[in-house]
Amino acid sequence: MKKILMLCCFTLMISVLSGCLGFDEKHISQKEAQKLAEGLTGGEVTYVKTDEISETEILYYFTDAKGTTFPIRSTLRQQSIDDSKPFGPYDCYVYDDYEDVVWSENQDAVMALIEKHGMMEYFDYIHDTGLAMKYYVSTPEENRQMLEKFAALGAEIDALLDMHFNRNYDDEIKKDKYYSYSSVLYTSYNISIYKLTDNPEHPEHCMDVAHPEFSVSEDTRWTAESLYEAMLEDIDSMEVAE
Repeated sequence: MKKILMLCCFTLMISVLSGCLGFDEKHISQKEAQKLAEGLTGGEVTYVKTDEISETEILYYFTDAKGTTFPIRSTLRQQSIDDSKPFGPYDCYVYDDYEDVVWSENQDAVMALIEKHGMMEYFDYIHDTGLAMKYYVSTPEENRQMLEKFAALGAEIDALLDMHFNRNYDDEIKKDKYYSYSSVLYTSYNISIYKLTDNPEHPEHCMDVAHPEFSVSEDTRWTAESLYEAMLEDIDSMEVAE
C-alpha cells in the first residue's frame, strides 16, 4: 500500500513539474512562414530560400508582387530574469523584416531626395527606424513655409518607399498560435523643432516634434497637403501662420 502511495505521489510530482517547466516549442515551418508572408503583404509571395543561422534562428525568404525580398524570422528563446542565465523551455518568436528591408534598401535614395529638395542643412540623421530632420523656430510665416517644404519632401519619400503591407497584422493573428509574432520596427519621419536659449550649458531647447509614420498602402499614401496637416497636429508650441 505504501509503495502504491509513493508511486502515486511521485507521478503527481512529475506531472506538476512538467506543467511548470512546459515543453519546448519548435521553429515554424516554411509553409507557416509563407502563410504569414502572404497575410502580411495581402497577396501571393514566392519562396526564395531558407537560411539556418543556428539551431535557434531560421530565416525564410520570400519575394512579394512588388519584387521586395524579405525574411520571416523564427527564433527560439528561453526566459531569463535580470540578465540571469536563461532557463525553462524554448518559446518560438516570429518576426517579419519587411519594413526594415524596404527602408534599408532606399536610404541612399532618401538622401538623394533631401539633396534634390535643398534640405541638407536641416538633415539630422538617418537610422534603422526612420529619418530625422531639425529646424530652428522662426516667424509664423517662415515656420509655415518650412513645414510645407518638409511635407513636400516627406510625401516624395513616402512615394519612393511605396510600401504595401499590413502594419497591424500581428494583432490579427495572436489567437490560437503557439508562437509570438510581431513586426520588427515602424519607420517614421521626425521633424524636431528647436529654439535657441541664453543658457550656455543648454544652448538649444526642443519645442516640438512631428513624427508621422510612412504609409503602408495606396489609400494611406501621403500627399504634401495631408502630410502637412498631420505634422501640424503634432505641433503644440510653435506658432504657424494660417
